[in-house]
Amino acid sequence: MDGNAPFKTRNNLTHRSFKRLAELSEKIAEQRHIIAIRRGLLLNTPFVVIGSFANMFINLPLPVYQQFMINMLGSQWKTIGSAIYNSTFGMLSVLLVLSISYFLVKSSVLAQNGSIYPKMTSIVSLTCLIAIMQPLSNHGALGLPLNWLGVFGLMPAILTALAATEIFLYLSSIKKIRPSIFFDEAEPVISQAVAGIFPAAITLLIFSLLKFVTITGNVMDIHQLVYDLIKFPFMELPNTLSTVIIFHVMVQLLWFLGIHGQNVLGAIQQSIYATAADKNMTMYLDGGQPSEFLTTSFINAYSTIGGTGSTICLIIAILIIVRKGNTAWLAKLSILPGIFNINELLVFGLPIVLNPIYLIPFIVAPIIMTLLSYTAMAVGLVPLTNSVFNWTTPIFLSGYMATNSWTGVVLQLIDIMVGVAIYLPFVWLANKQKALKMNHALDTLFQLAISNRVTQSVLARRDTVGNLSRVLAHDLREALAKQELLLEYQPQIDQNEQVTGVEALLRWHHKVYGHIPPPLIIVIAEESGIIHSLGKWVIDTACWQLRNWNDKKIDITMSVNVSATQFDHGNILEDISQAIDKNGIQPKNFEIEITENIAMNTDTKTKKMLNSLYQMGVRIAIDDFGMGHSSLSYIKNFPVNTLKIDKSLSMDIAKEKNCKEIVSSIISLCASLNIKTIVEYVETEEQRTVLRQLGRVHCQGYLYSPAMSPDKAYEYISKMNDVFTKTSHKNFSPGKFL
Repeated sequence: MDGNAPFKTRNNLTHRSFKRLAELSEKIAEQRHIIAIRRGLLLNTPFVVIGSFANMFINLPLPVYQQFMINMLGSQWKTIGSAIYNSTFGMLSVLLVLSISYFLVKSSVLAQNGSIYPKMTSIVSLTCLIAIMQPLSNHGALGLPLNWLGVFGLMPAILTALAATEIFLYLSSIKKIRPSIFFDEAEPVISQAVAGIFPAAITLLIFSLLKFVTITGNVMDIHQLVYDLIKFPFMELPNTLSTVIIFHVMVQLLWFLGIHGQNVLGAIQQSIYATAADKNMTMYLDGGQPSEFLTTSFINAYSTIGGTGSTICLIIAILIIVRKGNTAWLAKLSILPGIFNINELLVFGLPIVLNPIYLIPFIVAPIIMTLLSYTAMAVGLVPLTNSVFNWTTPIFLSGYMATNSWTGVVLQLIDIMVGVAIYLPFVWLANKQKALKMNHALDTLFQLAISNRVTQSVLARRDTVGNLSRVLAHDLREALAKQELLLEYQPQIDQNEQVTGVEALLRWHHKVYGHIPPPLIIVIAEESGIIHSLGKWVIDTACWQLRNWNDKKIDITMSVNVSATQFDHGNILEDISQAIDKNGIQPKNFEIEITENIAMNTDTKTKKMLNSLYQMGVRIAIDDFGMGHSSLSYIKNFPVNTLKIDKSLSMDIAKEKNCKEIVSSIISLCASLNIKTIVEYVETEEQRTVLRQLGRVHCQGYLYSPAMSPDKAYEYISKMNDVFTKTSHKNFSPGKFL
């Protein structure tokens, strides 16, 4: 019997549980309403960041800092931070209604076919939110209740955005209530606006009727009703451990749903735990022993370290698991606010709101930390809390202030370690899920690039592929500026198995996504407008490397790929001429590889540029011959020095007679025209044997060598060319140097 069987069983059960959780999370995350909410939250990340730091700015509980700000700016200095906070977090419900509605309607058929404007739908949703609000009265003047426009009104705002958008979309699909009016001389938006009059009016009427019904039923404020219903079960609960656990579960669930949990249940916390905290402090100051375990000081110092959900533990877990990317950046940015227990940046930016993966640790971590801390105090390892402090008091300082003992600080440290351990597997799961999603998008992008099926701008796409494309475009620009790109060189071997040339191949190792294939780099570079800068760098680097090898007595041809965009809009002729002159190399040793679609281009400018390069002495090669656009007419129309046979013909040359006959014909024709032939993707001995029978041909492929760094390429070329000039080394194997 296997002694490790129980362990393996538990391990398998855990693996299956995480797998099910990942699958469930993926299904929920791909639901269109959840996508709209998530994107709406992410779109407002800048305002959450700004608001979080403004909140920290005005609430730092350091007397020296507070007095310094008063001395420098006056007693009203907090007005600055308050104004910023009120315009960000104080308007978050409004911002979310607009953004969630926008993203939800963007995915609809009506928006995609141009029948409806997403921005108009956002405006309709905002009007519906205002319709159900109870206006404030101040000396006869009515105004909007600011508390419901901010974080306190998130849940009603989210529900309003979803409901109003769906109602408006449904009504807009009914052609009978959409006037088809077109104004030839006006802005095109006016026809969309007029067509939306009746759908917008009916949608707004529905929400106004809802307000009428609630007022008729003596419910004046719908927002307040939602909060009162949530608070009701907690009104008469005693101050016990089970109560605080229920309290935490409810607070975390409210936050998960986008509702500010502490503010909803703030009255409960004040009536139960704040009273207990005052009692403990009074007893301590009178020289007695505190008797209440569960106080506001206990909750702030030990249950919600770093903010609700003990998110300082999540920040640390992210920094352990995720070293690069947006999530790591967000965690680093959240460290300072998190130390002061301000975590809205992480809650709304990651986001935790409506993110199924983080629901379990978000609820469990505070509960486990509460139980651990309660036990430590119950057995006398740590004193009971005996003071009251501001909720923004930094971690560890709050632990000391709560208990007036260093053991309180040690307990906080242990709590954090336990919390990190709880969050770690879920951070790993979230990171893995994100990586799989990004890898799938990367594969899709690569397939588009190599299949020439990029029929629309990948940078303009509004899906995961588009997001990844924009990230890569930004990072490629930075990589080029920081010299993080490099060239590797793949040897080209003649029938005497000597290296006659190399092809320079672009390499980019992305800090997050690893190796990015060259075809994808080119697509991104072309769309982002840096192909000319990138192409110039490749030419300059290749020419410099060739000069370096020339100085070491290596005389070979350097081949560089050139894209169609470089020919159409770039200064390719000038770039090559300057690179050759600057590095002092022979033009005959420099070769550009162009694709068949460039060669078949009858454009006068292209012909002129190719002829100029040829007259300069630069060699011209046709790359990927045989991929589907093949025509030998360009051999007559253009100066061609080299023809490179594509893998579609070379891979099966040892197995298929047709491939062998076609390649044989091409080699014979090129030989008669004094055109060099290179067969790509030579990877087996069988291929080499067949090619040797077909005539004078050069080979390039993994049978000889993959692309190599400059140093390894130099060593390979030196040994290959030197060894094969000596008859005593006829059995030399090039693979031994790889």
